[in-house]
Amino acid sequence: MIFYLLSEEKLLDSDSLRNNKKLEKIIELRVKYKLQLLILLTHSDTYCNNVKNSEEENDWKKICEVHLNNNKNNLMDYINKLIQNKYKSDFIIKENDIIHISLGDNKKFSDEEIIKLLPGNLRDTYNSVDENLKKTFLEFSILPLEIKQNEAKEFTIKKINAFDKMKLIEKIKENLPSQYHNVFNV
Repeated sequence: MIFYLLSEEKLLDSDSLRNNKKLEKIIELRVKYKLQLLILLTHSDTYCNNVKNSEEENDWKKICEVHLNNNKNNLMDYINKLIQNKYKSDFIIKENDIIHISLGDNKKFSDEEIIKLLPGNLRDTYNSVDENLKKTFLEFSILPLEIKQNEAKEFTIKKINAFDKMKLIEKIKENLPSQYHNVFNV
């Protein structure tokens, strides 16, 4: 099995893919030796987070969805045309051979970071309550911050079907045993 990683921070179009000689060499090896190829499209969550944080983008989810789906479709079309036209093979890439991955860690906030982010009047309220209420106050304050901070990652996992660490490990485990058995059938 061959793993190949491509960043989704930029558009994967025919020009950028045509200039990627490493990808072409991997495709050649895949066809020649009938190897399974898993292409991991990385930084999908980073791209969405950057779009979300840009000041002029209001509909970041739609922009991200279109960009990420176009990347996958452009890549699959390019590879399959290359396999069929240049290598005259029908050993094409299937949609589940190209996976968006979202491997960034969820942002966790320390108590100090939460307190610093509180507006003045809430910080005064926090400072005036006892220790038990401070813990409760922080617990209720952290949830909206973490949800907002991790929104792009959650979006890519739920809407784009990006794989997180656990799902990626499951996919690799699922494919490796078949590769092991295929070696003995050659």
